[in-house]
Amino acid sequence: MNTKPKTRLSKAEQRVAVAKDALKQLQYEKYTATKGVYIGHELETRVCKWVDGYDDAELSNAKEQLQPLLIKDKGLCKVCAKGALFLSAVRKFNKATVGDMSDENFKVAENIFGSTNFDLIEAAFEKWDYLRGNSTWNIPSLDAEAFGHKYDNDHDRLVAILKNIIKNNGTFKP
Repeated sequence: MNTKPKTRLSKAEQRVAVAKDALKQLQYEKYTATKGVYIGHELETRVCKWVDGYDDAELSNAKEQLQPLLIKDKGLCKVCAKGALFLSAVRKFNKATVGDMSDENFKVAENIFGSTNFDLIEAAFEKWDYLRGNSTWNIPSLDAEAFGHKYDNDHDRLVAILKNIIKNNGTFKP
């Protein structure tokens, strides 16, 4: 029996895998693209079953593993671009806890995508120019904002962003 040793995925391959998973979750209607919401528990939109049992104070201390909850969850979750990539990165590669998610701790996905790429993706989804009023960001956010304005609804915009990531080997290119 000839078995190949398991190879570690490159960062680009991880980004593509995460984007494909997020696209699949949108198609299966497990994620609902929603501008202005990181993950469904934000802004009084408790629709993710795995956070419904916690109040806000308990949520940040929750130690339950998030990955198994995401995999078995049959409900939907409202997400922005960062939220979708975070959840899919956890689904694919990470053992984050429910509490990690409550603090908008997107480091799991940000470490895979890189902070500039990650922020650029969010700029396109939210249709923001991150440079406006924030001189510390050094990204071509006007291009991202223009990309975002090509799509009127949140779903179509997030699908276009994810397909762009997949097409460009894990890098968003507005």
